[in-house]
Amino acid sequence: MATYTVIVYETADGGYYTEVPAFATGAEGETIETALAETRDTLSETIAAMIENGEVIPPPDQGAIAAVAQIETDITVADAG
Repeated sequence: MATYTVIVYETADGGYYTEVPAFATGAEGETIETALAETRDTLSETIAAMIENGEVIPPPDQGAIAAVAQIETDITVADAG
């Protein structure tokens, strides 16, 4: 069994979406649990397709994530151009 990092985001309408950086894929769900379940299915399908196509599978993540944070800056989107 391989372990990959999944980032979960909350949407403006109250749902959730995920991102799996190692595969540039993810999924959506009404709850975090649903989004993660959909992500697991999507990731399994992605890996199976990569194997079938002879593509290299990214190595599993090593170690555990110590923290995840959001940092506010003084820059706004309007400042960026």
